[in-house]
Amino acid sequence: MFSRDLKVLGLAFFCMFFGAAHQPYVVPYLTEVGGWTSFQATFVLVAVYASFMFWRLGVGYSIRWLGDYRSILIGSWTYPLFAAALLLTRNAAVLFPVAVIWGWGAASLWLTSGTQVLDASKRSRYGAATGLFYAATNLGFAVGGIVYGEILKQSIDPAMGHRQRLLLTVGAMLVANVVLLAVPRRTVHRETGLGKTLRFWFMPELRIASFLQWAAALGFGIILSPFASYVQESFGSAAIGITALAYPLIRAVLSLVGGSLSDLLGRGRTLLMAFIGGAVGLFIASGWHHPAGAAVAALALGFQGGLVPPVSTSLVGDVVPPEQRHLALGAIFFWRDLGAITAMLGGQFIAQSLGGFQRSFQGFAILFVFCALISVQLIRREASDAKSSLK
Repeated sequence: MFSRDLKVLGLAFFCMFFGAAHQPYVVPYLTEVGGWTSFQATFVLVAVYASFMFWRLGVGYSIRWLGDYRSILIGSWTYPLFAAALLLTRNAAVLFPVAVIWGWGAASLWLTSGTQVLDASKRSRYGAATGLFYAATNLGFAVGGIVYGEILKQSIDPAMGHRQRLLLTVGAMLVANVVLLAVPRRTVHRETGLGKTLRFWFMPELRIASFLQWAAALGFGIILSPFASYVQESFGSAAIGITALAYPLIRAVLSLVGGSLSDLLGRGRTLLMAFIGGAVGLFIASGWHHPAGAAVAALALGFQGGLVPPVSTSLVGDVVPPEQRHLALGAIFFWRDLGAITAMLGGQFIAQSLGGFQRSFQGFAILFVFCALISVQLIRREASDAKSSLK
């Protein structure tokens, strides 16, 4: 039913993002154990995603030089490299360069893997295939978050708890590295060039998808930094796993269902539902200072975060030929990384300047309402294209 490419990549990404679920703990770890401020620690994650964002546009050159298979393998090894660096040192002079290297590796791994999933799937099943791929990724992130939270809860010494967590992180990522050795080798001519990549920002469908990627990634950025800081300050680090559990779990479910749903209902209608749900959930959570309120916020962010990436990837499959898909994915996911950076820094700034993280939730909820209105434009364009195809 599904290709071997998808099965291998799905299993590998489950393991890899079981390990990558350590990301929401980076800021609490560096503040509790390393003595950093929340704002200083946030800049380590910002370095990762700024590098990721830059290489979204330029990684096509290394992919063409290395080929898809080696791009996936080499990129995947930068994941345990960063986790191991955190385990061994809290020296900024080491962590920041390794964070930048991880940004390149993440871009290489994601763009080649996402492209390979599309290339190995039938056009009518782009949504289902990408949905399954993201579901495996998000499920791994959810399970990892639960396990890491339990490790910290059971540990008497926070430093020892974080050390055990990071050891497990490195181990899970190494398992993923081994699984990726089984990825089928595909020989596909990949075009390259920054100009060709930037051109996709002017394609109407992908221009809308780029903006919505930016907006949806705000949720991920919130989970990584301001949300983690809010839960740590209000309920303790051990509560991060259970309160954030709703985010990756709902993302896993909706990635699986949402991809197929977008095949059936259309990309625009699916995105409209995603942003309306996210806005409603954040408005509720903004007035409820309780662990359950934090869980509602995570649920709301996961609702739109679970639908937007697979729908956007499917949209690339709809309108872009195979030899240019890695460039198109880089162009639209560039905005995803910018969104994560915006939320990590903006959420901390709003919380410190305007009096609490509830203000951050309210601001992002208003933005999601605006994104729902933008989604209507994509619905109208899809309807227009459908009418044209019938003529």
